[in-house]
Amino acid sequence: MAARNPRWGAERIRGELLKLGIRVCTRTIQRYMRRSRPPGNGQSWSTFLRNHVTWACDFVQTFDIRFREVFVLFFLDLRRRTILHAAVTYAPTDEWCAQQARNATMDRGPQVVVCDHDAKLSTRFADVFRSSGVCVVRTAIRAPDMNAFADASPVANKLARAGVSDGEAVKFIRKAVGLPAVTLAELLDTSPETVSRWERGVSRIDRAAFAILAGIVMEKADDRSDTLERLRALRHPARLGQLVQIEA
Repeated sequence: MAARNPRWGAERIRGELLKLGIRVCTRTIQRYMRRSRPPGNGQSWSTFLRNHVTWACDFVQTFDIRFREVFVLFFLDLRRRTILHAAVTYAPTDEWCAQQARNATMDRGPQVVVCDHDAKLSTRFADVFRSSGVCVVRTAIRAPDMNAFADASPVANKLARAGVSDGEAVKFIRKAVGLPAVTLAELLDTSPETVSRWERGVSRIDRAAFAILAGIVMEKADDRSDTLERLRALRHPARLGQLVQIEA
């Protein structure tokens, strides 16, 4: 199916298989897609990153101590996965974003910048980079996976590695890995009310639960989901045999 339909992704193939009554997880399909599809003629993503200084930028929304919305604009080096510049404001405008682009490129500059179609990252923002000969690449509309590294994951990864476990950090990390509160409560064998108390700061998350949550977000940064799959398998014993092999 993957070989005959080279434009189909793993989710599309998974949906077609569900129509036939076949249930397969997305990662299993991705693994077989790498084997069945012939390599392309172009260079790989890792080769592109070695040959070009590529940045990605995006906004992260959070709240201050008075529950006011705070917007963080950050620039990420895709090769080293490090945040090069970040700025905070309550009301981002196109002029403010353009100024942050000037600040980010004051000492260094990329060859390629990846960003989305956010109205605040408008022509004025892009002109700052184009004036220095930088190629600005816009992702497709409603396609966050095209700028997957410059989402909330790098920030959540840093919070997890630093051990920041207050309520706002727990909520931010949970949303970064895409887990609803009810699903996280089920995986950690607790109640949704307990997760809500963690995120509101009424009670502190215990160390074991935070270690599991931190492991999930750090594995996501490496494009893995071992901890998440094992937790789901423990909640569904029929899937446990697919992940664990017991030797006689």
